[in-house]
Amino acid sequence: MVEFRHTKEWKRKIRENAKINPNYGMKGKHHTEETKRKMSLAHKGKNCYLFGKHRSEETKKKISESHKGKKLSEEHKRKLSRIETGKGNPFYGKHHTKEAKEKMSKVRKGKKLSKQTRIKMSNSHKGMKHRKETIMKMLGENNPAWLGGLSFEPYTSDFNKRLKKQIRERDKRCMLCNISLEDLKLLKRQTAIHHIDYNKENSLSQNLVTLCVNCHPLTNMNRDQWIIFFQKLLAKEYGYEYNEEQKIILDFTKVKL
Repeated sequence: MVEFRHTKEWKRKIRENAKINPNYGMKGKHHTEETKRKMSLAHKGKNCYLFGKHRSEETKKKISESHKGKKLSEEHKRKLSRIETGKGNPFYGKHHTKEAKEKMSKVRKGKKLSKQTRIKMSNSHKGMKHRKETIMKMLGENNPAWLGGLSFEPYTSDFNKRLKKQIRERDKRCMLCNISLEDLKLLKRQTAIHHIDYNKENSLSQNLVTLCVNCHPLTNMNRDQWIIFFQKLLAKEYGYEYNEEQKIILDFTKVKL
């Protein structure tokens, strides 16, 4: 494929025409979703002019400087947030190589947050700390997630380290935020093995799922919905079966451990 670039003269003419004619080109118009999809496919892989190449350090520096001072609109941030989570993330299901991890680690070493960044982080946390009286009001039976002390019941003997290891090896990631166990380890974020039906005596693999410590607390509310969500997820991932009452249909030929 021949690499195509616009000349400086051609770019200058485009700018001049855009100033004279407000309706010139795509000004004020938008591509349809279908057109965007076709444009995206046309520039992927070997069709991309940068395929197999790397930008020079000088070019990277210019790109970096051109983005300095620019701020994304709130709407743009929301769009990026929706696109970059779960399967919408272009890195979904992939992992950094050992070499890439080492490079990322070296880049971050010695870097300190600016005073302005620290102030922003501090301000973002202000007002989020509950007073002691408020916390006390949410303890025990006053908490909407209270289930009569169910969380204090002991686990069964079969819910041991060996079983937890098997579930982690099966899932290989947090099954809610999709961050791989390798990346969670780099982030120093621990994982928990969650009982889908909240029954500590039911430690079958069909009732267990790997969650990171950030996602696990989310399952304390709307429990019926989470049961259905995780059962559907495991049914899709591993072929497990459940009946309409959310009970496990045992089929040991489909147990993937």
